Amino acid sequence: AYADIAYLSRLIGEEWAANEILAAFSGPSQRAAFLAALKKRPAVLGVGERSRSLKLIDDTMEQSLGTFIFIMVLFSGIIAVGSMLNNALVSLSEREREVGSLRVIGYTPAQILELFAGESFVLNAVGVVAGLAAGVGLAKVLSMAYNTDIYRFPMVIVTWQFFVAAALMILFFAVAQWLIYRMIIALNWLDVLKSKE
Repeated sequence: AYADIAYLSRLIGEEWAANEILAAFSGPSQRAAFLAALKKRPAVLGVGERSRSLKLIDDTMEQSLGTFIFIMVLFSGIIAVGSMLNNALVSLSEREREVGSLRVIGYTPAQILELFAGESFVLNAVGVVAGLAAGVGLAKVLSMAYNTDIYRFPMVIVTWQFFVAAALMILFFAVAQWLIYRMIIALNWLDVLKSKE
């Protein structure tokens, strides 16, 4: 709501009352001098700067959301490693005889891992692309859900965060493949070949 300052002052019983000043400054020194002079005036009850208030809100949000995001990424990583490991273990158990045959032929554990890692990499690459698209869609839905008359959360997409998400998924993929490699090394392939179908 807007009102003439004289009319507003008469309504509240004060002379030339103002609760907001919109000012443009040519530089930081002029702004600092203006704020210092304003704070010295006895009629001024308090001074709040919009830029400073926004910075405090950003700092608070970053601090609280940063912890929440770290916990979410940690749990997501555990789930990702678990699901990749589970898929690889199922594949390994179904193909134990094949792995044993490859070891007899002369394949090293690293070469056998390449076979499993190739399959897993294709599946996870498709999953990462689909996950990034689904994440953007979810962010858009949440942004629209939180838009009210009081405040808005505009959706801002930062491109480098896609690369961070993909890099984290590659890290989780590497951890899962390392665990599978340890299992391939520990596999007693002679016993596998001796067992009857």
